[in-house]
Amino acid sequence: MIWIIKLIGLVGLLILLATLSIRTYNTLRDNLVVDTVLEEQHKVTQLIKQSGAKTLFVDGWWQNPEYQLLSGIAGVPARIGTTSHSQLLVFQHYQVSLTGSHWDTYLSKCSDVIYSSPFTLLCWPNDVININIELKILDWGPKFTQIRVVPNKQPDGGGGVWIKIEKINFAELGPITVIFSGILQGQIIKIHLVN
Repeated sequence: MIWIIKLIGLVGLLILLATLSIRTYNTLRDNLVVDTVLEEQHKVTQLIKQSGAKTLFVDGWWQNPEYQLLSGIAGVPARIGTTSHSQLLVFQHYQVSLTGSHWDTYLSKCSDVIYSSPFTLLCWPNDVININIELKILDWGPKFTQIRVVPNKQPDGGGGVWIKIEKINFAELGPITVIFSGILQGQIIKIHLVN
């Protein structure tokens, strides 16, 4: 009978040790992951600061607030015509996994990779990142001119055109280029503007 009590005590002790071992293992594993992520963030933050970037790329949901806060560099949507070394792209592993994409998708947006790991991709973008935004034209002018009269004469002697668009945030968009398509007939350009 005593040996049964000793056996039950031994089994209980083994269960207790197994439970403690699993908890210890999980705690060590979780701490290792946290330490790895913190080290990664620290390293990426230092690289961002050293890069001389003026802004960090943000795209809708993907804002990378930790890197904005830790580096002191603001995030703005991609700007058309930005120079390739003024705005950094930061992509993280959770973005790749949550969108069901692959790292190659994000690598294709890079011209120069600064840092790459299983957790983070930090790079300079290709020279031009196109964003499609429809701008609503509210008004424009001049709407009328006469032959041999320069409309809205500018200091250089050329004519000027003004366009009023709905309110937008230029800090997010960056420079806007207006392209007129027209037909050159002799010395007259016929332009069709749509209101």
